[in-house]
Amino acid sequence: MDELAGVTRESIAEIDNAREKENLRRVEAALFVSGKFMTLKELVALTDVNPLILRDILRTLEEKYRGSGIEVVRREDLWKMDVHSDFVHFVNRLATGESEFTKAEQETLAIIAHKQPMKQSILVKIRGNKAYDHIAKFVSMGLIIKKKVGHSADISLSESFYNIFRMNFFTWVYVVLFFFGIFFLMIFMFLHYRNRYRLFASPAFTKHYSVSFLVPAYNEQDSLVETVEAIVNLNYPKDRREIIIINDGSRDNTKNIALGLVKKYSNVCLLNKLNSGKANSLNEALKIAKGELIAVVDADSYPRKDSLLKMIGHFDDSSVGAVTSRVLVKNKPNWLGKFQVMDYSIIAWTRKLLDFVDSVYVTNGPLSMYRKDLVIKLGGFDPKNLTEDIEITWHILSKGYRTRMSYDAIVYTTVPEDLKTWIKQRVRWNLGGLQTVQKYWKAMFREGAFGHFVIPYVTASFIFAIIGFLLFSRYIWIKGSYNLFSWYYSLQGYPFWRYFDYTFSFTLLLFLGICFFALAIWYYKTGFMSSETGNKSVIKIVGYSFFYRSLYVIPLIIALYKLARGDIRWYTK
Repeated sequence: MDELAGVTRESIAEIDNAREKENLRRVEAALFVSGKFMTLKELVALTDVNPLILRDILRTLEEKYRGSGIEVVRREDLWKMDVHSDFVHFVNRLATGESEFTKAEQETLAIIAHKQPMKQSILVKIRGNKAYDHIAKFVSMGLIIKKKVGHSADISLSESFYNIFRMNFFTWVYVVLFFFGIFFLMIFMFLHYRNRYRLFASPAFTKHYSVSFLVPAYNEQDSLVETVEAIVNLNYPKDRREIIIINDGSRDNTKNIALGLVKKYSNVCLLNKLNSGKANSLNEALKIAKGELIAVVDADSYPRKDSLLKMIGHFDDSSVGAVTSRVLVKNKPNWLGKFQVMDYSIIAWTRKLLDFVDSVYVTNGPLSMYRKDLVIKLGGFDPKNLTEDIEITWHILSKGYRTRMSYDAIVYTTVPEDLKTWIKQRVRWNLGGLQTVQKYWKAMFREGAFGHFVIPYVTASFIFAIIGFLLFSRYIWIKGSYNLFSWYYSLQGYPFWRYFDYTFSFTLLLFLGICFFALAIWYYKTGFMSSETGNKSVIKIVGYSFFYRSLYVIPLIIALYKLARGDIRWYTK
């Protein structure tokens, strides 16, 4: 009897299990075939499954299809099996070769979205009897909610309608990047057209200030003579200037060349010291400088004869603490040099535009001038910062002084001729910039252009560059291999564009992307035409933008890595 009872219990369990599977298949089949939302009552009538058991089955089916291309959708007490929302547009076009809605349906849906909630009778008066079919389709798709009220019905949009336009996290990131990119480009273009007739204007000077030229030199035997002679030949009274060469422990013949220049020119002197970096060299020279103003000139840079006269008039304004020049490239033997010609042109033009809003945040090393007493008051140049020119500029701005840029004061400089040297130079620039942001970020959004524009602008530039790199890496990782292999099918004539997923998010990003890149081309073209490079073809600008500018991320990533490790060293001579 016990054995018979055991067999009976097992048989009953098997029967129950078979019945559960059968019920699940029935409900699954009903949902699959219906293609529309069904109430529990409708499902019970169709499948003859107990309502209590039916709810458990529906939850089981939800779990079963979670993460797949098919999903069981629940909307209050309505149930439907459908293609996953990520693929609905794509599958619809595969099935019909057409867009999801006809033009007439789109117009009807637009009216509902604009006037909702609205009466069905009013919609029919506007759109005609065809609106009934449209409403039925929208209800079956779960895009609108229809409630019977008297002889008519109230129509309003459902949550599913808004889900069509809802964007995921990465889409929002792209939108933010494009927005700020377009925003800043528009600011610069506005500044240009508002001040385009003042780009080359320089204030007349009323006084010949005494000027001390500080020339820090470390292993500069090949360029030191030409640099010093360029300073000697400036159109400025010789008795109002002195030239101090600071030999920063050079290991080549820099010291002997400097001694020869001291013998040759009466207003040239030499300061020898152990190697301790550019900032420390400038601070040592400050102690012996006699001029009211100091002018810092890199030992591989060559000021044009009239550059000093174009800059010095700014100091008649007592609120001006520093003035910088426009740097042009002297050597351009290869593709890298030619791209740097374009790069330096855009940098200088942008810096001049910032001058019109009191936001010149870099006084470059090739040629910049400062009030000596102010620099001494600020404690000199920061020896811990790898870009002392950026740091001293921010320090001056933080104290309420202004910095200016003289666009027609030209200085030529020697740029890296190979990619390795270029990367080392830009690593130092990025490290120094990041150090400066770390030092002054607490002044963000405080009074003045420095806190409200300079710090946010520079900080955002770093952040957006990093985000852009991460998004690009993500795209390559996720979609790069797919896009690479799909080229084979493209060559076979496979019509990819026909099946492209033109969702709201994609269309928005496509529109913003086109606006951004079109504006960027306009921005670069205007900048080149406002500089010595002149008009550039769109092809050259695209090459500069997508190839050369893309290289910027390499030294930035290296700089972030070194900063994280605390590896702060002078990476170029």
